[in-house]
Amino acid sequence: ALAADVRLLGVFYLVLNDWTMPDMIRHYEIEKAEAIAMLAKLEHLDIIRLLPGDRIRLLIPRTMRLRNDGPIRREHGNRVIGEFVSGDFVAAGGMFRMELRELSEPSYALMLRKLERLCQEFNEMAELDSYLPSEKRKTVGMSVGTKPWSMTMISGIKIRGEGVPTRS
Repeated sequence: ALAADVRLLGVFYLVLNDWTMPDMIRHYEIEKAEAIAMLAKLEHLDIIRLLPGDRIRLLIPRTMRLRNDGPIRREHGNRVIGEFVSGDFVAAGGMFRMELRELSEPSYALMLRKLERLCQEFNEMAELDSYLPSEKRKTVGMSVGTKPWSMTMISGIKIRGEGVPTRS
């Protein structure tokens, strides 16, 4: 249901990040009637409970993660990633670095564990900050990715003594 309706997915994202209904209406182009309808859909999906006074209780763990092969990632993943990486990181107050080096298998495994811990720390900070009012928080994207990879300008170089490049 979330993958099929981008507005419902957006409201889910806001709820997951502790936005109140009044804040949603004040900060986004969504009317109260539509917000209530979207929240009712999320309640029907057993994601939230609507409480008196326009309060919302999340029924799923805040630490939930989208499946890499799940419908939301398949439907919206590439577009979201494309939007995220296409902007000017520095002008937005962020940073972007691309490092390309060669590592041993043990060093690569250690780096993967450290990156996983960094992602956990990012989510822990978001959880701590979730109690602040929405105007004291801002959406921050963090992209962490790594893979064995050769740039196209290197992958065309033949290894001495072989007819075809073998590094990838």
